Amino acid sequence: MQGVFVYEDVSYYFKDGAWYDSNHEPILPRQMKALNSLLLRDYNLSKASVQSLIAMSHAAQQQENYPLAVTFLREAWERASFSEKENITTQIVADYRIMGAPTSGVNFCKMASSECKGLLRYGPLLLEVGECFLDMGENEKAARWLQEAQSKSAGVDVTRLHDAIEQLL
Repeated sequence: MQGVFVYEDVSYYFKDGAWYDSNHEPILPRQMKALNSLLLRDYNLSKASVQSLIAMSHAAQQQENYPLAVTFLREAWERASFSEKENITTQIVADYRIMGAPTSGVNFCKMASSECKGLLRYGPLLLEVGECFLDMGENEKAARWLQEAQSKSAGVDVTRLHDAIEQLL
């Protein structure tokens, strides 16, 4: 997906999930919100493949454009296979944490796990949600999620898990 958008009399280019100015330099974060709105108004994301949406989310994340990354990932989640949903859900929760919205991450996880049984057996997702609860100051819930992540350690970043557990002590 690519296109040219004019905002405040300046042309901006969107290509493969990333924004650039007329000099092909990444744009400032303050401009991204307005440009994201223009993009989402003009493009139908339902036509993009799951893999394309995931790739565009990675480019958006590299530009620290997490709201757009979450939009791409949520669209991908709707059509993804179960194994893809594990990774996509984990990344959405992580992006919400980065945006300072851990409650939104927990809420998305709740919705996703109610629609996709078995999702909460994925260790990296359990760790991410546990860290959300830490960010929210809900240490008892964090402890439960982190213990569950520890019991399903396949794919879990052990250093991050231990750091999170240390925060509880």
